Amino acid sequence: MPSTDQAIARTTPVNWQEHRPVHREDGELVGVIVGDSELWSPCTVFGTALAAPRPHDQAVDYLHAHGLSALADPWELLHEGAWINVSIVEADPNRVTVQFADYGRADLFGQRHTLAAPAGENLRRR
Repeated sequence: MPSTDQAIARTTPVNWQEHRPVHREDGELVGVIVGDSELWSPCTVFGTALAAPRPHDQAVDYLHAHGLSALADPWELLHEGAWINVSIVEADPNRVTVQFADYGRADLFGQRHTLAAPAGENLRRR
């Protein structure tokens, strides 16, 4: 069952043209924030919203706490009209590569698929 933030994030439009990277103190990219002067959506490094829009500082704090760990969560990819379980195996600001991890789909299991960033509504956290 998705959290409230995850459910809201799925309906949050993301304007990828106006995003700001968020880095850890050591320089590693933990995600991006997308928004305007008041509310910002914390997003993955490849632009998928992780939580509901919030004030700038709260969005940055959310990414520091959850940005990288969210990549290890179970995800789903919309493939041929059906949501299929996947794992993220590589992510950067330009693309995300997932590996099919749905035991019910032996025909796809283990295959990899790469999406350009932002991934849009074809990829979501479970």
